[in-house]
Amino acid sequence: MDKKQYQDAVVSMKSVIPKGVKSKRIDIHSKSSSFSCEDKLAHCLYLLNNVMKFVEEGKKEKASRHLSFAQAILWSLDYFSIKQIGVANMKKGSNTYFV
Repeated sequence: MDKKQYQDAVVSMKSVIPKGVKSKRIDIHSKSSSFSCEDKLAHCLYLLNNVMKFVEEGKKEKASRHLSFAQAILWSLDYFSIKQIGVANMKKGSNTYFV
């Protein structure tokens, strides 16, 4: 993915997160395996807010991990289908997902 594709995917993913949700990293040391929908969306926003920073720093693998996990959260909460996420990651004019 190039910078524009990352940016477009981030904007698309952020557009469905309700306005009242505040960015917050989930405590990765928490012993809980159960988080509320709002906690998951807050963590998703935290991840998406870091994607472009990592792209700018040349850390595309880390940017991709953050984007992918955010997309997985949104898919699991029924905000996007797998196909919609695949399209969000496609190059313009491509007919292949996950380029």
